[in-house]
Amino acid sequence: MKENILNTVKIFALNELSLFVLPLAMLAVIRYAGTWLQNVINFGSFKWFLAPGTIIHELSHYLGDVIFGVKVDKLVVFKPQNGTLGYVSAYYNNSIRHKIARMVSAFAPVLVISPLLTGIYALMFRDNMVAIIAEYQATAGTDIVTRITSILTKIVQLPYDPKMLAIYIVIFVFIGSGLTLSRADFDVASKGFPVWIIAVLIITTIQFIPQFNPFITNWISIIATFIIITGTIEVVLVLAIGFILSTLKAVFRP
Repeated sequence: MKENILNTVKIFALNELSLFVLPLAMLAVIRYAGTWLQNVINFGSFKWFLAPGTIIHELSHYLGDVIFGVKVDKLVVFKPQNGTLGYVSAYYNNSIRHKIARMVSAFAPVLVISPLLTGIYALMFRDNMVAIIAEYQATAGTDIVTRITSILTKIVQLPYDPKMLAIYIVIFVFIGSGLTLSRADFDVASKGFPVWIIAVLIITTIQFIPQFNPFITNWISIIATFIIITGTIEVVLVLAIGFILSTLKAVFRP
């Protein structure tokens, strides 16, 4: 009896870790890395390099609100001023639907841009993506830190065609800058965190039903895999590109 209770608690804890804590941690890391990259680029005429990513970012917020029927007062896709590149102004109430809308809208840029950049990476470096997935599978049963470290090492060690890598870096700079979530985005999303936590608890409860267990377990694994792989790739590229651009900025800026 005691063992069954411990196993149940363990499953609930692991699911909250995989579906709540891990995504939130990755979003926070991407936020700080992305903010640094934006600060590197955001000077003089170079700020216009942020336009494509910012436009996708703001349109993603807008789409997240519209899907849940939230009234949007104003949409500014790109207007650099007073440290702000763009914004969406929406009216929220305290209903569950609007709490969910807050989270979806706040995190929408990552939900849109991450799969987009990952898809482009997979198309341009297909063999490398296969190797990254194989590395993830090879570390099954280890802790999250070990898996991320292993994937990080694999990404750095993999061979890249210089021309293709240069093209991808340009694409990443133009689009990837939109990954950065502002403090306001996290503040908006935080109102819906209780709903997120409860949703994971409900999913975990359904997981104990034999007919649904294989399906839910498989999808939790897929989601965790996607978060770890895409999050690690994005953080590595953000830091690498930021370092390169900051070096060039120091050399050429008068």
